Amino acid sequence: MNDVSKKLFDCFPTLDSYALSLNDIDTYQERDGQDFAKKDCKNVSKLTMHHVTSQVLGHLYWDLQMITDSLQENSDLDFEHKTLLVVRTEFMWNDFFTANRFLGQEGRSMQHASMRNSSEFNNPVSNELSEEGRRTLCLALKREYQVYIKMLKRAENLSKEDISRSLELARANCPWLELM
Repeated sequence: MNDVSKKLFDCFPTLDSYALSLNDIDTYQERDGQDFAKKDCKNVSKLTMHHVTSQVLGHLYWDLQMITDSLQENSDLDFEHKTLLVVRTEFMWNDFFTANRFLGQEGRSMQHASMRNSSEFNNPVSNELSEEGRRTLCLALKREYQVYIKMLKRAENLSKEDISRSLELARANCPWLELM
């Protein structure tokens, strides 16, 4: 684990502590990585949601919003008119199969794909989340959910049932958001 990750886990020993720190998400200060030195964990959490710095954790910086914005900024790409294939984490193997089938593959070549069993992984952060933490996190992720739903609706490899199932999960996970 690198120093930045250790400092982040020290700031937020639980997912709930991270989520609750996102309250009033649009109030934050842009600083050049000085938040850890100042022990301003609340500001660190908000920076992760506003694409201010990739120094904290790169995968938080490159969320769906940042990726689609970057693709749309590339004028040569014409992202809005390209075929989009989606692989959802919760249905990963099925989505890989449907994407491969869309691309012309016959059969199921990934029959014996090894699956990662993360239930035995020792996470440095507890994933327990209170109802208030979940609500705060959902509200902070509202824009991310909007991009996700837009991508689902454009996905060429997902059926209407697949999309419905993902929308039902999103609504169940974040009932505070008005999702299409």
